Amino acid sequence: MTFNPIILVLLFTGAITIGAFLIYAKIIFDHRVSAFTPSDTNILPQNPQPILISEGFELYRLDPMIPGEPPEYYLDVDDRIIVGIHQPSKHQYAGIRCLLSEELLNNLAARLHSIAAAKTSGKL
Repeated sequence: MTFNPIILVLLFTGAITIGAFLIYAKIIFDHRVSAFTPSDTNILPQNPQPILISEGFELYRLDPMIPGEPPEYYLDVDDRIIVGIHQPSKHQYAGIRCLLSEELLNNLAARLHSIAAAKTSGKL
């Protein structure tokens, strides 16, 4: 039994074409960005007003949606602070966002105040 070489070439070319199309479709559909709105409650509003701004740090307060709940505080650490991990970027934000409770924020402020007082008194 002999096969016509033209038919074999056409079958081979068709298989390559179908495979390339499947790979292209997989790449396109896997990298498509979804347009859904996340249901995460920890997302900040679009234009939050920071309550504290320092070089590389911004602190935001988000009022609770449920009455009686404590407010949430978000601390953004800019990529200018994280230079050991990532070089500062001019095109995108590459920082860290931390969710802080009011108690933790008060402890942090008290600790910073005690360190500043110790530095001014010459104990450090």
